[in-house]
Amino acid sequence: MERLINLCVLPSLVLSLFFAVMILLSPAIDAQSSTNCFGENRCEKWNNVSNGVITAQCVYLSCSQSRNVTSCNVQKCERILSSCGEGSSWEEPSFQCAADNQSASTRYFCASENVSHVISQIGPGLCGAGPSPTPTPTPTPCTARLGDFCSGPSDCCWDQICNTETNQCAKKLIATQGDCESAGSYWNLRPIPARSLLQHLHLHRATHRRL
Repeated sequence: MERLINLCVLPSLVLSLFFAVMILLSPAIDAQSSTNCFGENRCEKWNNVSNGVITAQCVYLSCSQSRNVTSCNVQKCERILSSCGEGSSWEEPSFQCAADNQSASTRYFCASENVSHVISQIGPGLCGAGPSPTPTPTPTPCTARLGDFCSGPSDCCWDQICNTETNQCAKKLIATQGDCESAGSYWNLRPIPARSLLQHLHLHRATHRRL
């Protein structure tokens, strides 16, 4: 009978040792690894005040680039227990942020217990580096010169055309609105007053006569 009991106990002991070893060897899972919290660790603190008396001390621990992710934000307000009664008071002016902004703590004196209570709040953990922004491609400056060989409009600059007869880049006499705007210029659609146009024509004729 005793041998039968030993045969039953040994397998259970072996299994227990096996699971214990697996637990010890399994990698520790950090709370931060299960979430996507990016940016810098932030610790913001404030007090709720009524008639000059601090009624609650509050703290907000977060990751700067994950404000909309619930698991990456910890906000808490603490009050002195009502059972502490008269004579109780805060021993810290507000929550005190840790140097790494990953936690904060404060404390108050409880008169009825004649002890100080320490309150600690832990944030979401170490915030990770945010994803790299997509680089903006730099436009390649046009280097085509008048007279350069071309097989199509793309071989010439915005203010040039490709002369298909000579296969050379030539000066474009009239640029379109799209041409001007693509080059960073301003397309002016304001009409020229008739009086200014007539003055310009008279000036042109007078200059021509002098010549």
